[in-house]
Amino acid sequence: MVCCAGGQHGPLKSRFMNRPAVGNNPYIPTPLEHIANCVTHGLLIVPSLFAILQLLRLADNTLQVVNAIVYGLALIALFSLSTSFHLLAWTGKLRSLLHFFHVCDRAVIYFFIAASYMPWLTLRDSGALGQWVHGVIWVLALLGTVFSCVFLDRCKRLETSLYLIMGICPSLSVFSMVSNYGDMSFPVCVLHGK
Repeated sequence: MVCCAGGQHGPLKSRFMNRPAVGNNPYIPTPLEHIANCVTHGLLIVPSLFAILQLLRLADNTLQVVNAIVYGLALIALFSLSTSFHLLAWTGKLRSLLHFFHVCDRAVIYFFIAASYMPWLTLRDSGALGQWVHGVIWVLALLGTVFSCVFLDRCKRLETSLYLIMGICPSLSVFSMVSNYGDMSFPVCVLHGK
């Protein structure tokens, strides 16, 4: 039995998972993988709605409201777009929309990473470095979206590298964050045992 991607994969590894993709060909999930993705991602849409409402309820100022909205919408978009993509791929219906949702599924990951770091970088005094990192993260999210539109399922190493850079880059701002112990930066407080 050969997978449907024009013979780009070897025989099915099992009912649960195909063999890894070769070269820049996309990985083709099995029907069970699509179902698992639909269920696990789809089940998290409603809790995400409750989470954004809870964050908004707990927000004390405008900046916290903005952070709650951006993070909450990114979380909802992540699970909704992923569920939609896997549902379309699994059912084989509306093939014309499949590419659009595949691009959205990849692009929303960049925005979710940026939105996840936004509260950490904006609700604390992260100094000039933190503000710079915050800007860079959102520029990378935009570049990642363009990358997804142009190079979907090609240049996979570059795509993975971009995800990693976005995930690691915000840690640089720790060096300029002001701690709760006055105006000493976090690393200095740690070194002095305060």
